[in-house]
Amino acid sequence: TTSRSRSCGGGRGRGDDGVSDPWKIAGVGGVTAGMTAFDRYRYAQRLFGERRYTAAARELDLLITEEREYADGQGGSAYLGDAPLLLARAYYHSAQLGKAEQAARDLIAADPTEVYAVLLLARTLQRRGRHGEAGSWLRRLDAMGYDTWSAQFSPVASDDPDLPDPDPDDGATSAA
Repeated sequence: TTSRSRSCGGGRGRGDDGVSDPWKIAGVGGVTAGMTAFDRYRYAQRLFGERRYTAAARELDLLITEEREYADGQGGSAYLGDAPLLLARAYYHSAQLGKAEQAARDLIAADPTEVYAVLLLARTLQRRGRHGEAGSWLRRLDAMGYDTWSAQFSPVASDDPDLPDPDPDDGATSAA
């Protein structure tokens, strides 16, 4: 068996998908050794953008775990921004559906109005064949004002998780 680094990718200069990674630095710690948390997050975003979802999930999981451990050691809480949502998306796209489901549930527990996490959970449950449970989450989205059958409402497949306004005419002002 071959030992692989816990950092993005394994081996020298190759990610988990076998593609050469120009950011990979030979040696212990891999590409993210010495990077700030923000740089590591940007690196994970780049991996996700390149559709290297498994590598992105691995990097985000390590980053989030390390930041939480550091914050716990300091007696505070870590501000992780959008990293947990990107992690859930990376799990979903890399077919790590059990992890995607748990990550989405954690996001919803932290913020029940997180529409994207609700949609991600529903789609994950559908992919796992749990259509009845997925239906309840889709109905929740409908109750929140989002038409999940709209062609415009497909953030799971998009690169940008910005959601459309559920009713763009609400509160619109006229420029008269």
